[in-house]
Amino acid sequence: MSIKEFVANLDLDQLSHCAEEVETRLRTLKEGEKVRLWHVDVERTFCFASPEPKEVIEWLQSFLAHRHASGELDRINVYPMSAYPCEVAGWVKGNEKPEDV
Repeated sequence: MSIKEFVANLDLDQLSHCAEEVETRLRTLKEGEKVRLWHVDVERTFCFASPEPKEVIEWLQSFLAHRHASGELDRINVYPMSAYPCEVAGWVKGNEKPEDV
């Protein structure tokens, strides 16, 4: 079924509800301009993300101190990325402690 056919089969209440949902979603997207996150991965595995560069630097310092003590060296990538504000918590939730990497 095409979108045109789907819309043609809606009654006015359903169509009004769909329009409200679309409007709400568009407003949410406009209000939620993407923010910059700093993302760290070690050996291509996600480890840490934060919108605050200072937190990333502190994490890296702790990680490097731990790795230097163990004598292990890994490939570390730090790069900026963009995410909607509603996605930031999901990225931060997955943060690992430097000593656990």
